[in-house]
Amino acid sequence: MEGTTISATSLNAPKDAKKAYEKGREAIKNKKLDQARTQLEKAVAIYPKYASAWYELGTVYERDKQIEAARKAYGESLAADSKYVSPYLRLASLSVMEQKWKDVVDSTNRLIKLNPLDFPAAYFFNSVANYNLENLDAAEKSARETLSGTTSTVSPRPFICWASCRPRSATSQAPANR
Repeated sequence: MEGTTISATSLNAPKDAKKAYEKGREAIKNKKLDQARTQLEKAVAIYPKYASAWYELGTVYERDKQIEAARKAYGESLAADSKYVSPYLRLASLSVMEQKWKDVVDSTNRLIKLNPLDFPAAYFFNSVANYNLENLDAAEKSARETLSGTTSTVSPRPFICWASCRPRSATSQAPANR
């Protein structure tokens, strides 16, 4: 696997940035979003390549319904560390809510390439997006991948997507029973 769930660039953050980051995470735990935002903004101001802080800041913006700010923060996280996988799933999730199917496919394809095992939701989102783009073979492939046991968890959602694709796809064939 190329991708990581811990950002390599974040490990190089200066002490003051790390302190602000930890205060921000603590504030998130205590549901103090304004305080979290302030601390995380401080962390990324001190160290702009702080991918983990950008990611957490994105989650704060997202919880606060500031979708464009969240998208920008996730993008900054990826600019700091393109192998840090967590922002890809959040970007895909935002794109699903907005029905930006091409963006969903792009984000999930990158995430699946970086870490094909730990993010079954990426296959589901990818399947749904490809279905909506009428890429039925790709939709079915993603649904099957989750069902095949390649990922660390299995969800019934891809089977539902696969079943929806089946009547429209010429190559559909039932997945093996588990």
